[in-house]
Amino acid sequence: MMQFSYLSAHRSKDIKKSIFAIATLVIKELKIKKAIKINELAEFLKKHLSINQQQFVLALNFLYILCVIEFKKETDEIVYIK
Repeated sequence: MMQFSYLSAHRSKDIKKSIFAIATLVIKELKIKKAIKINELAEFLKKHLSINQQQFVLALNFLYILCVIEFKKETDEIVYIK
């Protein structure tokens, strides 16, 4: 059975680790660097926000759906496109 993960807020969750906060930090970093290796981005976010892999992937998916980022498979990079 397929399980869905929804973007939602809850009063007991840390807002600083929400998908939206993570996405904001990704955008800020990509505005500076334009492109970054996916592993470097993951380490940067883990260091600054102590997030897990699921939160990281959900934030990237959110930005990809909004056409803010793109993944370059050849170079293993996330690229800012807006």
